[in-house]
Amino acid sequence: MTDQHRIQGAGDQIQLGGHGLWYELCPTRLAQEAAVMSFRFPSFTLLKEKDGTVGWERLIHSPSGARYRVYVRYPSDFPHQRPQVFIVEPKIRGPHMNSDASLDLESPYEGTLEPSQVTAAYSLIRTMRWISCFEAKQRVI
Repeated sequence: MTDQHRIQGAGDQIQLGGHGLWYELCPTRLAQEAAVMSFRFPSFTLLKEKDGTVGWERLIHSPSGARYRVYVRYPSDFPHQRPQVFIVEPKIRGPHMNSDASLDLESPYEGTLEPSQVTAAYSLIRTMRWISCFEAKQRVI
């Protein structure tokens, strides 16, 4: 993602300014998200884009040892919409990707959570499953 600056590591204090953005209207939700990320994924960094969008980014390693730079972006109307997850590097295309290159993390075989129930940490857990399936499919092809 471009034009970002570091706001915090998952364990740091949060201090954001401005008006009308979801995390300013509901700072406790961002604090809850940061607490969960600090516990589950402490090495992720919270970034803020020029347009005020925030998200978490980190280089992760798959079970096969492959490296993926992952960015979890909160939509402007979060928590009414789920966080979006992007594989920033390497550039990949595959099934179960949306037209904006975000990952489609929904499964028709599992119950669907309401958008307000989906956290960045939950999205990252689903992302690891998505990557494992993507790699398995690549080995078969």
